[in-house]
Amino acid sequence: ARTEDEERFRAAGLDDILGKPITKEGIRAIIAKYCLGGAAGDVPASEPASDADVMDHTHLDNLVELLGPEKMKSLVGDFVSETDETIEAIAASCETGDVEPSLAPRAHKAAGSSALVGANALRELLVAIEDRIANGDKPNAQDGVALRRIWQQTRDDLQRRIS
Repeated sequence: ARTEDEERFRAAGLDDILGKPITKEGIRAIIAKYCLGGAAGDVPASEPASDADVMDHTHLDNLVELLGPEKMKSLVGDFVSETDETIEAIAASCETGDVEPSLAPRAHKAAGSSALVGANALRELLVAIEDRIANGDKPNAQDGVALRRIWQQTRDDLQRRIS
């Protein structure tokens, strides 16, 4: 959730927020906090993905196990095809400085799709770009370059792991 959304949720009485991507670790932390008195060690945890990784490989592997290799190949193929076009449009707009408010929903949708496949670095950058557009602070050329770089790494990693 964006910062202003979180503030609105908390003002309405929400105690905590579990943002996308929803992970086992995030759910465990919420359960530990509210049901186990904060004793996160009482909830068995799986190994978290490295922060240095562009992808959450554990999440991706769980999806392959859940959906099967063929369905996952199809899902990743659709994700790559759709996201290629979106990233190109957003990056080009950032690089030229011609960022229209209509790009915010496209960034939001791509961020959600990225979360689905565990593309955390891409999701984070798209959310940041969406927030900047929504706040009237236009993304710049550096954002476009970073977006292209992270997308290339994400796409390569996905295709390597799913092929």
